[in-house]
Amino acid sequence: MNKKEFHIEFDDESASATGKKNDRLSYEILEDAHLRLELVEGAPFLLGNRSGFLSLARMLVKMGLSEYKDGFHVHLRQDFSGEAELPDALTICLDSK
Repeated sequence: MNKKEFHIEFDDESASATGKKNDRLSYEILEDAHLRLELVEGAPFLLGNRSGFLSLARMLVKMGLSEYKDGFHVHLRQDFSGEAELPDALTICLDSK
């Protein structure tokens, strides 16, 4: 068996932790990250390369370990594009219920 290790160190950017009015979540996107969502026979399929999944994993870990309140959400565009005019590919929302 080939054991792997995943280590991430980050600052909690939630409003609760920073004392600021608004939450913030910054995340690093690996240079060759590729990620997209498709519907196949009505079921969502998340497709990506290793860099895309690692980038998403880092973002999810930050979201899960920080002090964000329910309803905090992130809009992701295909391949993590920062272009606001592109449609969302996936919205991830914190819901502790």
